[in-house]
Amino acid sequence: MNKKILATVFLVLIVVVGIYAARMFSASQNKYIIPLSDEEIENILTLHIIDETDEEATQVEDTPPEPVNYPPVNITKVSFGTDQGYLYIKFEFLGEIPVKKEDPVTKITVCILMDTDGNDSAGWCGYDALVGFYVFWSSLTDEQHVDAIMKYNVRSVTDEEEAFRTADQMPVEYKGGPGTNYVVLRVPMDILGLQSGQQIIVDIHAEAESKTYHHYAFDALRSSLYEYVGSGNYFWHSLQIPIP
Repeated sequence: MNKKILATVFLVLIVVVGIYAARMFSASQNKYIIPLSDEEIENILTLHIIDETDEEATQVEDTPPEPVNYPPVNITKVSFGTDQGYLYIKFEFLGEIPVKKEDPVTKITVCILMDTDGNDSAGWCGYDALVGFYVFWSSLTDEQHVDAIMKYNVRSVTDEEEAFRTADQMPVEYKGGPGTNYVVLRVPMDILGLQSGQQIIVDIHAEAESKTYHHYAFDALRSSLYEYVGSGNYFWHSLQIPIP
């Protein structure tokens, strides 16, 4: 077999391996996609909370001197629904979550912190569970990565990194994300001990991070109808909501 034929065979093998790897990666990603249509999800959602203000960036630490309005993390509405043991949470934004990196943003976080047990002295700042959706880009190649994670049984420690590093963790299913102006997360209620009709305290926010500022842009879901007014050890933008 001459060198030209060997080179051709080698190139074919590279292409075949590349296609196989791409298909395997796609299959692993699809494993965590909610297997429902947008219409089916909308029919499940029954509690809709409209965001009433976009002024939160002036009230958090590590922000630019002038607040940045970044539409992909500007929350407009968050909706909840339950079906067959799952809690569905849909976040909607003023702009589309980007597919390609938009300087100076290096990471986008969509997060809901929950106090599921009604004990404000347990967990981190009173929250014993976190469900988060993360979009970030490789610093070398600008390759995009997407992750959806639930952390629970959060320990009662004051250090944020330690609290969530030592918590139990599992991937959760999602829909939407990059290329859309929404993301839906599907959470198994039994693992968090949630039940329909239960009142829980939540902190819901989205943020964009840059190399210079952790809170390059920040927006929390605010609602006078669901505002938490108790004296518990929670963030100032927390809400009290019923599980549908």
